[in-house]
Amino acid sequence: MNEVFFLKGRHPENGVTVGLSPLDIERDLPDFVRWLNNREVIRNLLLNIPINVHWEKKKLEEIACSADMFFFLIFIISENDLKKVGCTSLELFEIKKSYKLRLKKEYCYVHEFTKGGSVFSKTMLRKGDIVGKTGTLIAEKEYWRKGIGSVVKMITLSWAFSSMRHLQLISTEAYIENSASLCLMGKAFHKEVVDKEKLMFKDNKLLDSRVMELNRENWEKNIDFFQKFIL
Repeated sequence: MNEVFFLKGRHPENGVTVGLSPLDIERDLPDFVRWLNNREVIRNLLLNIPINVHWEKKKLEEIACSADMFFFLIFIISENDLKKVGCTSLELFEIKKSYKLRLKKEYCYVHEFTKGGSVFSKTMLRKGDIVGKTGTLIAEKEYWRKGIGSVVKMITLSWAFSSMRHLQLISTEAYIENSASLCLMGKAFHKEVVDKEKLMFKDNKLLDSRVMELNRENWEKNIDFFQKFIL
């Protein structure tokens, strides 16, 4: 057991212990190629093409060299063993401008980023504020619905807000049909922002997605709950 874990946590109910280790391309590349070519594992990702080792190595090298992307491999820690089960990421964006937008019967904010892209939000932010986008993949099927994603999200969100002074908001998004991710989002993120209608194309159909967020104020109000997951 020689892995170095940047973050560790434990589920307060079932006791599963999780470690997050920084990306190691030589170590992790074969697992990514195996995971991302398993159609059942990637069924809720936008990615739906065959992945070869050369393409995936290039993508991982780009991630490893990015100053705005924090990327971790997820390990289950037992007394005498480690099991790599997936990955999680947090990407940071600086806000260029914000404006209000009416969706259905209510308003939300759209925050545009300096490097392109945007995010929907119920939180009013200012130019120069930092926003994070996060996502998690549990890629080993035997570890689905074991509470691992909950531990990963709680320790990652707490680390990010406690370490990054200008980070004001973390957002995540999932297909409406992805019940496991929506359940996790409901636990870790304290505000449903918007359902985006027919904006994701997969399996020859347009799908709805749901955006949820956790802002700094709500994290601080619920910090005792998050602390239950941290080792």
